Amino acid sequence: MIQVSDFNAYAKGRHQGAAVTIGNFDGCHLGHQGLAAQVVEFAERFSLTPLAITFDPRPDAYFRSLNNEALLFTSAQKTRCLGELGIGVQIIQRFDTEFSRVTHEEFLEDYLIGALKTKALIVGDDFRFGHDRLGNLDFLRNRGVETGIKLSIGQASRYQDTRISSSRIRRVIADSGDMDDATVMLGRPYLLEGKIERGDQLGRQLGFPTANLGSCSQLLPKFGVYVGYVRLESSSESDRGPPVTKMPTDLSPAVINIGVRPSVARSVNEIRVEAHILDGNFAPDSLYSLRAGYYIAHRLRDERRFAGLPELQNQISIDIQHAKHWLGY
Repeated sequence: MIQVSDFNAYAKGRHQGAAVTIGNFDGCHLGHQGLAAQVVEFAERFSLTPLAITFDPRPDAYFRSLNNEALLFTSAQKTRCLGELGIGVQIIQRFDTEFSRVTHEEFLEDYLIGALKTKALIVGDDFRFGHDRLGNLDFLRNRGVETGIKLSIGQASRYQDTRISSSRIRRVIADSGDMDDATVMLGRPYLLEGKIERGDQLGRQLGFPTANLGSCSQLLPKFGVYVGYVRLESSSESDRGPPVTKMPTDLSPAVINIGVRPSVARSVNEIRVEAHILDGNFAPDSLYSLRAGYYIAHRLRDERRFAGLPELQNQISIDIQHAKHWLGY
């Protein structure tokens, strides 16, 4: 896999031609996966390099001054996911004031043709580009005839008669926590990544030990209790992270709590992502510092405050039974 920081870095190499797609690819939902499949198909058919162009920050966030925006993907997940989909070369272009002034004509001539030697361009049916978004599909169709670029327009994927988009999925996850709908649109359960950190060990005292996922910068689902799966890293893959597009086989089912734990937390501002793993025997303290992936599959209930620890213990037992029923235990 090759990842470069901008077009100039890629242009320094010797390249025969590329099949290119362009987008933000946050979450790599079903629509993005369709574009990626077409890129790979064109690349194989015409002996081209499969290549994706993405931006940091995403243009919409830049123009709206959305700093430290929580997204469906980390940059590492996006890179890994596109690689899993067969796109081994990725340009991550810094989107700043200078780049935002590039016209659509300049982008086509200098970047797509000049730097990348684009022979095939695969984009969505709502694609626009260049300064003031003046570049559109009609422009590409007309210029494609002149330049010899094969243009393929991917049709939008739809769910419940509405277009699937990254912004729609972000709203579903954050506002309702409906992970069943999110899973359909993503084509997989939503994946959170981080490292297992030491908590206050209250779960262990209650008889339900939890693995606390720290260092997670992604968009979190609406606070509540979920059914999901935990994937712990192995020593041979510590630099790769868990698979994104395909569920691995070495998963442990879990009940996952996301929120501020209003019944027991000392600070109402401390957000935790905690998993009680239903299968497997783990020695105390054996999971700390391991990288892990939490696949969030189904919402059980809202987070709420309990009168005391006995009531909380009872509810956790009920949550586990509901989770096992959903998992088909």
